[in-house]
Amino acid sequence: MAELHPALRAEAQAIAKRCVHCGFCLATCPTFQVVGDERDGPRGRIDLVTAALRGEPISKETLVHLDRCLSCLACETTCPSGVRYGRLATIGREYLEKERSPMGRLVRRAMGWLMPHPRRFAAALRLGRLVRPVLPAVLARMIPQPRHHGLAADQAQGIVAVGPTPAAAGRHAAGEVLLFHGCVQDALVPAINEATTTLLHGAGYVVRDTRPQCCGALPLHLGQAEDARQMARTLLDHLQPDLEKGIRCVVNASGCLAHMRDYGALLAQDACYAARAERAAGLFVEPAQLLQQLVRRDPSAPRHIMLHAPCTLQHGLHEAGSVQRLLEEAGFTVAQPAEAHLCCGAAGPYAILERAMAQSLKARKLAHLEAGEASMIVTANIGCLIHLAEGAHLPVRHYLELLQPKP
Repeated sequence: MAELHPALRAEAQAIAKRCVHCGFCLATCPTFQVVGDERDGPRGRIDLVTAALRGEPISKETLVHLDRCLSCLACETTCPSGVRYGRLATIGREYLEKERSPMGRLVRRAMGWLMPHPRRFAAALRLGRLVRPVLPAVLARMIPQPRHHGLAADQAQGIVAVGPTPAAAGRHAAGEVLLFHGCVQDALVPAINEATTTLLHGAGYVVRDTRPQCCGALPLHLGQAEDARQMARTLLDHLQPDLEKGIRCVVNASGCLAHMRDYGALLAQDACYAARAERAAGLFVEPAQLLQQLVRRDPSAPRHIMLHAPCTLQHGLHEAGSVQRLLEEAGFTVAQPAEAHLCCGAAGPYAILERAMAQSLKARKLAHLEAGEASMIVTANIGCLIHLAEGAHLPVRHYLELLQPKP
């Protein structure tokens, strides 16, 4: 059994004690809704983790039920007792990871070697696109073609800094921001970062790119907590000179942003980084915070859209309202699907590792998203976008792709 830092053990036990087993969380837990097994709901998983921490024997079923958790945090939104279930699940995964079978560890290690590393992932994606025509349909659908936003070639290839236009600078002395470049988004859909740069530039900001690197969310999903902590330290070191000046870092993937905002908890036991991680959290921002009243609908975009608010945006960050407000003020008619609180099944590597459950949740989500008059689905996270696009009848876009700066 893996050793666990005493402070993490104490934290997990304190979180578990807050659960009164009221069952409210079961109504909003996606996996319980599908399976109906108490062990596939939050309070069942809490009991499994706390039993393991007490030293009780661990069965293969313990990992099965914990792996099925999406970490969507819908249960935290519902919980009247304020149980920090997501944090408990993260500690539990770290503690139980060495109980996994050798093949299970190998698969996760291979994903951890490839996906969080931009150059490796981009090379693998290029190869996948090359052989896509001869792949089985189920695999071919998982490899999207690149989509650009139509920027000038020098911007599309990666800018160092872009200053505001004279008109924008005169209207809105916005200052300077960093644009976070993570591990998979640039390779999968470069249009998202390109659109973000255009909008921030038009709003009067000087935009500087960070170097591409993983925020650590993917390794944490894979149970590789120490890898996640090291990636967080590396990113904080890279950003430190700018963060010390109070320069904000724009993060347009809500999964990354929610994880980066939680660096304080991730590095709480690291004396060298804990305070720095807490201070940095407030400087990681969602683009909608900076663009209110400064953008308009792209005339080529449909007026009626359906908003899929990722779990990380609505349950982790509690900022789904700011995105919807931005879109409505820009001129869109924005609809919300039924069961908007339930996860689509993406959840980082979950869509690959737990494909049956992920596909079931996606089918349920798409049935709601494609109902009504909307002619496009928009979201705020690359994982949701790729997952939903595989099987959607409507186009799926990041909400920033549908906007233009106001003149």
